[in-house]
Amino acid sequence: MSPQVEFSGQSIETDQSPSSYIYLRYDRILLVGNTLQNDYHSHHALQISLSLDGDHFVVNHPEGHDKTRFAVIAPSYLHQIDQADSWRALILLEAESEAAKAIVNRYLRNDNLLLSDGEIADYCKDQLAKFSQRQLTMAEANQAVDNIIRFLVGDVFDAQSDYDQRIEKVMAAIDRQGANRVSTPELADSVDLSESRLSHLFKKETGVPLRRYLLWQKIYFAGFRIAAGISMTKAAEEAGFADTAHFSRTFRSMFGMSPSDIMKPSETVRVIADKALLMG
Repeated sequence: MSPQVEFSGQSIETDQSPSSYIYLRYDRILLVGNTLQNDYHSHHALQISLSLDGDHFVVNHPEGHDKTRFAVIAPSYLHQIDQADSWRALILLEAESEAAKAIVNRYLRNDNLLLSDGEIADYCKDQLAKFSQRQLTMAEANQAVDNIIRFLVGDVFDAQSDYDQRIEKVMAAIDRQGANRVSTPELADSVDLSESRLSHLFKKETGVPLRRYLLWQKIYFAGFRIAAGISMTKAAEEAGFADTAHFSRTFRSMFGMSPSDIMKPSETVRVIADKALLMG
């Protein structure tokens, strides 16, 4: 059974209830499901894990283990989470995004973990519990994650929606042509900027380096194609990766899981995207 994938409000129906929902944006992933398991790993993203039904989970790490309902785990920190078969949420934030840096600066300067069984856990559960067992919109997912980030870091975080027109033009070109079909020199020429100036402006406007943004777009596109029933080999090739192994290594280094860990053929996964990334 292939997962269900939604592009720009259109969905492909399945005859199974989803076991996972994946909400994708260029700098974050919200994954809600009841089959989230993993081995010891580390990854580039900042991780927020949350129990949606009140059950505790165990975070194993080099210094020991902790039982909690909510955890923030620093980028590149080795960890493993033991979880029962219950609904949970996982937020992965691009480590170089302003949101991730604000959380690290406030809570993880001298530690690699933030744990909570109190107010933080309760607030985040209130924001995300509605996402378990049913699909909501990408706008609702963005709002819930933004609310959680603001709750954690206060006014330091401001979700920007309007970018410099040149950056909007660059992002539109990437969406239209595909991250594997554009180059930084071409993008810079299209908005009359040097490569270095474009890179600086893109990072300033979005909070994410242009090269990292392009990588996320390629990963997302490959994930969408897999979810739509395309083989991983073909999806990786279409997205611009050298081969399946290259795609899997990149995906794991970013998120701590292989693509097959999330999109198992025996399960139903619904993928909801901030934008339809149509590359070919």
